[in-house]
Amino acid sequence: MVSRGQLIDQFRAFCEVAGPALERSVPKPPLDEFRSFVESARPLLLKSVHDRLDVIQEALRSLEPWLLEDRHDLLRVAQLTSAEDPYTELLAWAIDPGTDPSIGAACQRDWLASLGIAVAATFDPVSPITQFFTDDGIPDLVLHFRELLVVVEAKTGTGEHPTPSGIMQTIAYPDAVKRRLGKPSDFVTEVVYLTLDRSQARNDNAIRTSYFELAVSLAKTLNGLEVPDDIKSLYKLIISHFATQTATLGVDVRELLFLTDERLNQDRVIDHVTSLTHMLHLLPERTAE
Repeated sequence: MVSRGQLIDQFRAFCEVAGPALERSVPKPPLDEFRSFVESARPLLLKSVHDRLDVIQEALRSLEPWLLEDRHDLLRVAQLTSAEDPYTELLAWAIDPGTDPSIGAACQRDWLASLGIAVAATFDPVSPITQFFTDDGIPDLVLHFRELLVVVEAKTGTGEHPTPSGIMQTIAYPDAVKRRLGKPSDFVTEVVYLTLDRSQARNDNAIRTSYFELAVSLAKTLNGLEVPDDIKSLYKLIISHFATQTATLGVDVRELLFLTDERLNQDRVIDHVTSLTHMLHLLPERTAE
């Protein structure tokens, strides 16, 4: 067994051998070369967002009148941030013709159209049904039109999981809802997967969307309507809260409002290129899906 004194002697011998190597300084990269690299990379950084920068600008201009200061976000104050069921109820209220016959109907029609379900505009608007019980789970929201079903599954933090039958939610729910309503198996049904970050659903045919995209759709619709002040204040709470949930992805919507200026500061665009790239992910080109 090695004694304590021998261990100390071995460590001292190691230090004598390793000392010169440890004292060598790591060369620093030349500052001029680094600056040159940054300048050459500038066009590449802008390229990732430049082609669709107008999409972000349009979204921000639509949202700007509806954004509240963070201290006025009563949903956050009430600790409802990322609360899945309350979020579903807020969505239902916002697109319900019962909220206001013209405003709720318009929000419902335009939101579905933004998801590529424009055919819904040919039917009379319907009141959303939340927490729709079936023999194989509980979809968050269902819109039951005369010739169309829209099944919405929402997530605010958890992932998609199996239903009692063992089938994943976005795959099982369309058939489960049709069975509950007595619809034939070929009845036209659209599945919407609503998440904070526009996650991929297990059902490849499901329409992916984000709460940010929902907020933009509501804002665009309401900007074209005469909205009474009392109803406007309620929509502001919902739109502002949903829009600023992008903070969970490292995107501060309020910081990006400089993009609404007519004269764009390219340096600031570069400073926020990561946030802008995330935002583009939340505002997909529907025609590309």
